[in-house]
Amino acid sequence: MKKIKRLFVLMSSFLLCGSLMSIQKNSTENKTKKRDYMVTVTTSSQNFSGTDGNVKIILYGATGETNAISLDNGKNNFETGETDEFHIVINDIGDIDAFQLIVEPDGDNWRLFKVAIDHWTYAVNQSYEIDTMTEKFVINHMQYQYKLEMQCSALEDSGTYSDIYVQLYSGDEYHAYSKLDNNGSDFDDGSYGVYYISGLYAEIDRIRIKSKDGYSLKLCWAKLDGVQYYNGDKEMDPSLHTDNSTYYMDLVPTPFVTYNVRLNVSDNFLAGTDEDILFNLTSNSNVDKYYYFETGDDIDRGDNVDYTFYNSTEFGEVSKFGILINGDDDIQLDSIEFNGTRYNLDEKVLNTDDGWYTFNVDNSGNTEVNVGTSLIVVTNATWSIITTVAIVEVAVAVFMVVYFMKKKKDNKDTNKDTKDEKK
Repeated sequence: MKKIKRLFVLMSSFLLCGSLMSIQKNSTENKTKKRDYMVTVTTSSQNFSGTDGNVKIILYGATGETNAISLDNGKNNFETGETDEFHIVINDIGDIDAFQLIVEPDGDNWRLFKVAIDHWTYAVNQSYEIDTMTEKFVINHMQYQYKLEMQCSALEDSGTYSDIYVQLYSGDEYHAYSKLDNNGSDFDDGSYGVYYISGLYAEIDRIRIKSKDGYSLKLCWAKLDGVQYYNGDKEMDPSLHTDNSTYYMDLVPTPFVTYNVRLNVSDNFLAGTDEDILFNLTSNSNVDKYYYFETGDDIDRGDNVDYTFYNSTEFGEVSKFGILINGDDDIQLDSIEFNGTRYNLDEKVLNTDDGWYTFNVDNSGNTEVNVGTSLIVVTNATWSIITTVAIVEVAVAVFMVVYFMKKKKDNKDTNKDTKDEKK
C-alpha cells in the first residue's frame, strides 16, 4: 500500500512539474512574441494644419503598454489632408484599447483629424501646440478604417480628372462610403493610390467605384485590406445606371498575379529611345495579353527600366514574351529580365519596322538564359531576312546554272570551229 502511495505521489509530482514548465514556456513565448501594429494618422484638411515636428505614441493593450514610440517612416509626414501609415513591431500586448500622443509641432500648430490602430479609428479632430501630452483616447471598436489600394490601367487614356466615389458592400448593404478627391493626377494612366475609408465593420464582398461627372475610368485592380480584386483594365459602364452622367463598376474578390520586367539598355551611343513600348504575354493555351506603356521621360543609354504587369491567375503559365517599339526610334538592349530570369540579347536593336521581337519563356527556374536559336521565335523581321536570303540564294543558283550552261555551249561552238578550220 505504501508503495502505491509513493508511486502516486511521484506521478503527481511529475505532472505538476510538467504543468509548471508548460506555463513558464507559454509565458516566455507570450513575452517574446512579436506583433506588427499598423497606425495611421490623418492630418486635418484645413489650411496650414500640418507640422514638421515630432510625434510619439503610447499604446495601451489588453496585456500591457508601450513606452513613447516615435512615428517616423522616413517620409514627409503630417502634411495637410494627408494620411500617414506606420508599422510598429513590438512585443505583443494584445488588442489596443487606447493611446496617447506626445506632440512636438516644431513651433507650429498641428491639427489632427483622426488616428486608426489596426483599422479601428478614433476621431480626434483637435489642434495641438508645442510639447503637448494628449489625454488617453479610448478606441471605439465600432468605427472601422478600410485600406483601399487602386491601380489604374496603364493603357492610353485610361485615367480621369473626375472625383471617384467608393461604396463597400457586404451582400446588398453597403457599410462604408467615401469620396476620393482627385488632386489632378490621382487617377492618371498607370497611377497607384492608397485611400483610407471609414465605416462600419463587415465582411466586404463587393466594391463599387463610381464617377458622377460623365467621365469613365479604366482600372487594373484594387486591394481592400489585402484582398485582391482584379479588374483587367475594364472601364466603368454608364449603362449600369439610369443617370447617363454616372459611370460605375462593381468589383468582386478575384486573385491576380504580378509580372516584373526590367529592360537593361545598352551603354552604346544612341541606345535609348523616347518611344512608347508595347509588351505581349502568351499563355500555354495561346491566349495573348497586351500591355502598353508610355515612355514619358526618355529612356537613356545604360538605363535599367522597370515595369510591372498584372493578370488574372486564370491566364496560366506564360510561354512567350514579346516586345514592340511603337515609333520611328529604336532601342538597343543588353538583356530583358522577366520574373527573375535574365534573357541575354547581346545588344539587340529593336524597332517598329522589325515588328514584334518574341522569345520563349524559360519556366525551369534558371536565373540566366542566352536567347539563341533554341529559344528564339521567328519574328516578322527574322522571317523577312530568311525570305530575302532564300531568294538571293535561289537567284545566285539560277545565275550559276545559266552561266555554266552558256559557257559549256560557247566551248562546244569553239571546238567545232577549230575542227572545221583543220579540215
